[in-house]
Amino acid sequence: MISSRRRSRARFRLYQFAVLLILFGASLARSQQTAQFWPEIKANIKLNPKFRLMFNASTTQESGQDVGSQFGVNFDVFTKPLVKLKRFTVFQLDESKSRPFTLRIGYDRLSTPGKPPENRIVLEGTTTVSA
Repeated sequence: MISSRRRSRARFRLYQFAVLLILFGASLARSQQTAQFWPEIKANIKLNPKFRLMFNASTTQESGQDVGSQFGVNFDVFTKPLVKLKRFTVFQLDESKSRPFTLRIGYDRLSTPGKPPENRIVLEGTTTVSA
């Protein structure tokens, strides 16, 4: 009985050592990458149950220098929620998850240092299907 406890302790120590080696190896591989920072702000304004406005601003930084930024505004249109989808999304804060189809119309401005800004019109549709 004592020897089985020693064996299990030895196995546990071996597993701990293996996990530490894996984590140490992963940290060495990660240290060779460039540091990136992607701050992002999104604000949703619910106009009524069928419409909302979404404002977003984000930037990408590599090694402390700006690589690019994006600013935009979107107008979302939702269809009526399906009862089946509404049941599964009781505790979700985003009501669009219970809608079978969402249409988004918007404008994005992408700027990169040293290049002229890029203006984009956004038109996208998203479907949600429950299994």
